[in-house]
Amino acid sequence: MHIGSGVYKVAGVDISSIYDDSAYLITYERCHIMIDAGSGAGLDNMLRNIAYVINDLKEIRYLILTHSHHRNSGGAYYMKSLNPDLQIIAHYPDSIYLRKPEKEYNMFIDELKDQKPVPVSLEIWDEIRTLKLCEDDIKILYTPCHTRGSISIAVMRGDLKYIFVGGLLEEMKKETYECERSKEMIFNEDPDILCGSIRCIYGRNNIYEHIWRTHIYEKRDV
Repeated sequence: MHIGSGVYKVAGVDISSIYDDSAYLITYERCHIMIDAGSGAGLDNMLRNIAYVINDLKEIRYLILTHSHHRNSGGAYYMKSLNPDLQIIAHYPDSIYLRKPEKEYNMFIDELKDQKPVPVSLEIWDEIRTLKLCEDDIKILYTPCHTRGSISIAVMRGDLKYIFVGGLLEEMKKETYECERSKEMIFNEDPDILCGSIRCIYGRNNIYEHIWRTHIYEKRDV
């Protein structure tokens, strides 16, 4: 599913499995970045969706996991098995629960087998970290609203800024300190497209309206 310039949705409840949260593929010249990997239940469908976009699975060099929940990261084990050189990136402490999944923290899906461990290649501890991946600057934001190790990923494609937030998009109404701080970080990035575990929101006005619903910020011109 085409999201925007060089950005595709390759997994989700509507295109791979009812157990999958959305996974995204950001494409470059023979080097690609994947964000999240679904649960693993819809692996064949996800691989088919990827094959519609790129020719060689091994051209996916990086997999960034927004958090460790089964629906988002369970497919990472299978992606690594099919592509041994794949570099998996996650933030602490979710990186721990990817290496050693726990039923409660990872929210195992009862209908599926237990989540398999994932080797994390790069464990991030920073609040903000910019990585050079596929010759592009990928900005990692520590946004611990959904889980204690949740991250959001900001990337420019052309003139548009995308931010991929995993499960945070559906939890904007939470008013904990961690969620308010996470929303502020996203707000300050001025995204044009905000993609979560289920859907994407297009346009700054729509994004800000989604954040403002329960947030304390003063409305500003966009």
